[in-house]
Amino acid sequence: MPERVLAQLPQGVVLVDSELLIEYANPAAERLLGADSPGEPLPDPWPDFSLREFAATLFGSGPPPGGTLVETDRSFFWIEGLPPTSTESAILIVEDVTERERARQSEREFVENAAHELRTPLAAIVSVMDVLESGAKDIPEARDRFLKHIRVHSERLSRLARSLLVLARLQTGVEQPRMTVVPVRPLLEEIAGRLDPVSGVEVSVRSSEQTGALADRDLLQRAIANVAENSAKHTRTGEIVLEARQNSSTTRIEIRDTGPGMSDEECARAFQRFYRSSNGTDGFGLGLAIAAEAVHAIGGTIELESELGSGTRVRVAVPSAKIIN
Repeated sequence: MPERVLAQLPQGVVLVDSELLIEYANPAAERLLGADSPGEPLPDPWPDFSLREFAATLFGSGPPPGGTLVETDRSFFWIEGLPPTSTESAILIVEDVTERERARQSEREFVENAAHELRTPLAAIVSVMDVLESGAKDIPEARDRFLKHIRVHSERLSRLARSLLVLARLQTGVEQPRMTVVPVRPLLEEIAGRLDPVSGVEVSVRSSEQTGALADRDLLQRAIANVAENSAKHTRTGEIVLEARQNSSTTRIEIRDTGPGMSDEECARAFQRFYRSSNGTDGFGLGLAIAAEAVHAIGGTIELESELGSGTRVRVAVPSAKIIN
């Protein structure tokens, strides 16, 4: 009966004797550690942490070691050991905590990045206030100039707060999608009409009037608009195209531009929160992260393709719907 229970556990459980020979290993231990059959030596699967040395301390006279977090190239493992009591065997328990640790790292990075982004405009506002209080408020031209700086940085703070709130609501599932049939061409035309590209950059929409998508309109609009606005920030010459096509099951919306493009490293990090490419804009690095979360919330997919000097394409795929006039 105990072996049947141990066999179902997601944690790896290994019993070893004082010679560090395996007496029992459940299936999870075999998968996580490569533990062999009874009678075989306990393996040492990680280059930077010796599982055998950890197990040996369980048979020593000192206090048993506490739980240990082991980080490898791609994974995290939590290791605990129980020293032998009435039996001659010590017990090792191994758990794959990769998902949990990555979530914790992501949360820490998010807080650090958010604090940095908030600190920059706040510091600028405090600095301007100091200048005004030191006498600049009595000089009309200087006062107006510094008040304008305060307004600019206050608006930046407001935009950042809204972006963080949207991202948090999407990631926690607070903002639940309301799925409806969305006519795609009017949506793309609305987004294109609100773009503010550099003079000379043409914005065009290519889509049939019958093209539709099964989506939450607000979330789809947010995703496409964020991508398109990103294109408008970086494209200095040429065009930005918003194009939609559909087949029997999927509507694919492509936003492509003739901007400077992105390196492979930039492409790999494009959807990360607070990531800004080397092209540099005054944004927060949240636009594409929010776009990805919005698309995933409505059951779609988003992918980015880019090459330095050749522009960028972002493709969003969502369930299709037919618009009947």
